[in-house]
Amino acid sequence: MRLGDKLGVSWHSLSAFPSEYSLLRRAFRGVRVDISWPAVESECGFYNFSVFDELYLQARTADLELTYILDYNNPGCYPTSPNNSLGCNDPNCIQGFISYAAATAAHFSGKHGVFFECQNEPNSMGQQSPKSLASMCGGAGAAFEGSSLPFFGPATLQFDIPYLQESAFLGLFQNLSAVSTHAFGAYPPEGALHNYSLLKTLVSGGAMVQSEAGFPSGPPGCTPAGYPALPSALSALYLVRTTLTALLAGVQRSNTFQWKDVSDNASVCDEGYGWGVVTSELLPKPQFLALVALQEWIGDSPSLIRRLPILGHPQGFAIEFSPPLGAWGGYNGYVVWDSFGGECSVGNAPCGSPSAAHNATECLLDERGGCCFNEYRVDGGPPCFKRTNPSLGASFFVEKGGARAFTVGGTWGQVFPDLLYVINASITVPSTLWGQGPIYLVPFT
Repeated sequence: MRLGDKLGVSWHSLSAFPSEYSLLRRAFRGVRVDISWPAVESECGFYNFSVFDELYLQARTADLELTYILDYNNPGCYPTSPNNSLGCNDPNCIQGFISYAAATAAHFSGKHGVFFECQNEPNSMGQQSPKSLASMCGGAGAAFEGSSLPFFGPATLQFDIPYLQESAFLGLFQNLSAVSTHAFGAYPPEGALHNYSLLKTLVSGGAMVQSEAGFPSGPPGCTPAGYPALPSALSALYLVRTTLTALLAGVQRSNTFQWKDVSDNASVCDEGYGWGVVTSELLPKPQFLALVALQEWIGDSPSLIRRLPILGHPQGFAIEFSPPLGAWGGYNGYVVWDSFGGECSVGNAPCGSPSAAHNATECLLDERGGCCFNEYRVDGGPPCFKRTNPSLGASFFVEKGGARAFTVGGTWGQVFPDLLYVINASITVPSTLWGQGPIYLVPFT
């Protein structure tokens, strides 16, 4: 599998025009969507998948894989407590869920390019006890075992390790092929690496799925779903680094939340605002551009190999990745960035054009201007400053026998005119390129 095939996105529609699928596929190779239990079993004991069959055909026609989420409850057939609107802790509801999962597995058995996930944020919206979750997903997983369809879960909100460990002890992963989580709230994104190492211990083979991750963009003070909105370009930097972090950790899939904004009204600033990588009118945002660049620069690579230390920058990342089959003379490439924004001091001079000092997006898009945005100062004042990086930039050692020169690609997809060279077994990234956004070093052959 190529790295780019692991990139997916949350989708909240059951139909789209081919042009929208074509736009989406520039950055992603899969979509993740609810397969609504009440919609499938609107008449208790009878299952109708016609709407979801149509979505499956649309996605496969667009050469996209599809992840269907079996989640929440069906109160029309299995009444639950009024205080637990999305949960399913009652034994009758749990058995109904297992029957619904068995019908789903039987219906889609033999189909390709479709995956299934057990539950969505059971530790939050679903309000599932670890015991109920283990019973639901364990029973549903047994139904999927004979279908040859991948079935994983439980897509917890954030890395809720104690909740997952208790659920695992009660048998959650006995019939699941991977553990899935939502990687929200990791600042900086690279901090999630420790949590991924803990997740690997929960399921056989250490298989993991990053089901949702994202950073909303919007004006100061806007907090969609309780998360602080960031300038759009900063949201993009965090998002692409979150994706690279997940891939480095070895996830099978990494899904962005979400495809498009539900609302473009900043004054509302509700849960649907700001999370999309495109606007509600399908206009690309910096988040989309950064993920397209990742897809174009390293999407054809089979794997990220390892992290290399950067001299003098313990919080810097240099990730070696393997070449596409038959490309780059067989030499490896690198993706490099700094996870630390502290060098962007408020005591430095404003950066870029006069408007850039107060425009984080313009600042961050100017990768060769030596500019950076201080994400730790969003409470007023000019956010865009000259970086205080060392004049010699940042260096890391490479193995002998690799490529001697590299084309440099930027976070937003641009190709820089100058090459970087291996000198004394190391590559030095100049200070004008070393910053919070990843740059891609591809062997020049």
